[in-house]
Amino acid sequence: MGIKDRKRREWEARHEAILDAARSILIAEGYQNLTMDRLGDAIEYSRGTIYQHFKNKQEVTGAVLLQAESRLGRLMEKGLSYQHEHPRIQILGTAVAYEIFFTLYPDDFGVLEVINFRQLKESLPADVSQGMDQLSHNVLTQLQNSINAAADKGELTFPDGYNAKMLILGLFTVAGSLFSMIHQKDPLLDYLKIDQPINMVRLNRQLFLDGLGWQPLSTRQDYRQAYREILTTVFKEELDKLPASFMP
Repeated sequence: MGIKDRKRREWEARHEAILDAARSILIAEGYQNLTMDRLGDAIEYSRGTIYQHFKNKQEVTGAVLLQAESRLGRLMEKGLSYQHEHPRIQILGTAVAYEIFFTLYPDDFGVLEVINFRQLKESLPADVSQGMDQLSHNVLTQLQNSINAAADKGELTFPDGYNAKMLILGLFTVAGSLFSMIHQKDPLLDYLKIDQPINMVRLNRQLFLDGLGWQPLSTRQDYRQAYREILTTVFKEELDKLPASFMP
C-alpha cells in the first residue's frame, strides 16, 4: 500500500468516526447539544482535526442526514419499482422498503426521528435538503397515484369528505407511531406482550385499509405471500442481511 492510499484510508476512517459520533450524539442528546468540541471529546480528536473534515455542526449534521437519506432513498427506489395489478398490493413495495430501512439502519431511523428537518433546512447543504424533498415527493406521489388508481378501478370508494391525501396521512399515522414506539423501546410494548411488533405494524396497516373497504380485503388476499414475493424479487440483496423473523 502506498503512502497516498494509506493517508486516504486514514482520512476516510476519521471521517466515518466523526459521522458515527455525531449520529450517536444527535440521537441521544439532540441537535442543540451537538458541538464541534463535543464531537472532539467523543472521539478524542482535536478541534483542528474535526475542522479538516467539516466547517461547522450544520455541515456534520448534513452529512449524517445525507447518509440516512441515501440509504432510505435507495430502498425506496426499489420499492417504487414494484408493480402489481392491484394498487393496494403495489403500495406494499414502499412499505417493505421502509421496514427494511428501520430494521437494517436503526440509527439512521433515529436521526430522522430526532432532527426537525424543516427547521434545519435553510442551514443544510442544498444537495441534502433537495434530496430529502425529492424523496418525499416521489413516495407521496406514488402513493397518491396508487390510491387514485384504486378508486378509478372501483377497488376503493372514499367515504364522504375523505380523499387520497387523508388516506396517506392515515397510513403514516398507523405505521409511524408504532415504528417510533419500537425504536424507543416503549414499555407499553412489553406491558402488552408484543414480542414481534413489526408484525403489528403490518397487521394494523391491513386492518386500516380493510376498514376503508379497499379491495382486495385481507380476508380474501394472502398479503403475507405478497410480502414474500416483494422480498424475494425486489429486495433479494437485502434479504440476506435481515433476521429470519422479518419474513412474514
